[in-house]
Amino acid sequence: MRKNVFLRCIVILLFVILFTTSFVSATEDNTNDNANLQIGNSDIYFSLKNDYYDLVSGIQNDDEQFATYLTQKENYLAYFEANNIIYDAVNSLDAESLSQEIVITQSTNSTIQQVYNLKMLSSESLDEFSSTFISTLKENVSSSFEDTTFLSEGTYTSASGDIYLYLVFSATVNESPMQLAYYCSIVNGRANLFTLQYLSSVSDEEMHSVINAFSYQERDTTLSFMVGLVFFLIFIGILVFFFFMMRKKKDKDVPVEYNEKYNRFGGFLLLYFVLLILNAVLILFDFITVIAISSVSTIFLVTFVLQDAMTLGILIYNAILLWKKKEETPKKVIRNLSLLAIVTIVLCLLRIVYSFFDSSYVYSTAYYAQEMILIIRNVLYATIWICYFRKSVRVKSYYREVKK
Repeated sequence: MRKNVFLRCIVILLFVILFTTSFVSATEDNTNDNANLQIGNSDIYFSLKNDYYDLVSGIQNDDEQFATYLTQKENYLAYFEANNIIYDAVNSLDAESLSQEIVITQSTNSTIQQVYNLKMLSSESLDEFSSTFISTLKENVSSSFEDTTFLSEGTYTSASGDIYLYLVFSATVNESPMQLAYYCSIVNGRANLFTLQYLSSVSDEEMHSVINAFSYQERDTTLSFMVGLVFFLIFIGILVFFFFMMRKKKDKDVPVEYNEKYNRFGGFLLLYFVLLILNAVLILFDFITVIAISSVSTIFLVTFVLQDAMTLGILIYNAILLWKKKEETPKKVIRNLSLLAIVTIVLCLLRIVYSFFDSSYVYSTAYYAQEMILIIRNVLYATIWICYFRKSVRVKSYYREVKK
């Protein structure tokens, strides 16, 4: 008797954990740290706070502060996209008092992909790369600006440990003398070019202090490979597990004796029905939230919508099956639970594989952990209830699957 009570407590605890994690997943809201804000969907973060006004996000979000710029919104957005500009900040929205601007462009090519991160280069390789890069940059500057005078150049390591190649020069822009500085970093296989523009002369230390406000969320290629390998092994293990679990062994198919005591809708069967309804409501809210998202890649949006739609359909279908009280109900519920686990595995792995080839965004360890938790939770959920519907005396008695 004590053994049965102990087992029931363990099962109930598992259900509470599964339900709690489902609720947290459906209601989770990722917030940014105000002191370390992310620039769009890039891998760059900054802590400039309220000292600058970002034209890109302000115009995209129709911020009333940028009313003057919004009159030509489409032209600005087209310009940002054509020049790969992800951040364009000014120190004033008043044209007469504007004296400083920071523009960040982000791009990649095969050479940059091979370098991947400047911090990975040896000192000799970095010097060689810096010399070639700055020489090319000077040629471009000389052909693009008038009255050019080069002031300083070299490499700079920011407060966060990121390496930049920089070139400071003065030139005439729109008939006005200006001081400009180019800072270039290569992180996560992408070149980030920071253009600092001043109407007056400033020191290198002042410009370095601006660069110190930026940092990166780096992607560890070794970690990504290990995560992919772990997911692959988990996938193979789950397939093997399901293969053996779903096999029908005739020598173990011994009919359970009919028990009148359990010929009613209650116990864990009632608990499963209640959880079906609650999970369906949570998935419905999650489904609505996902549809409203427009900033993620199409493949992510499609797979998330498909996953939520199929999960919601399976939950509702299982609830209807339980209510009908037919002899084939347990077999259909088991089949649907298996389908739920398989769909989750396939779609999660599809997103993970895609993330390794997607250069438009940096996927952190937290993202891969989230996908892993989703797979484990759904497989554990399906496994527990499949075992229950196969072995439960109440299920067999209520749906008359036994021989009287």
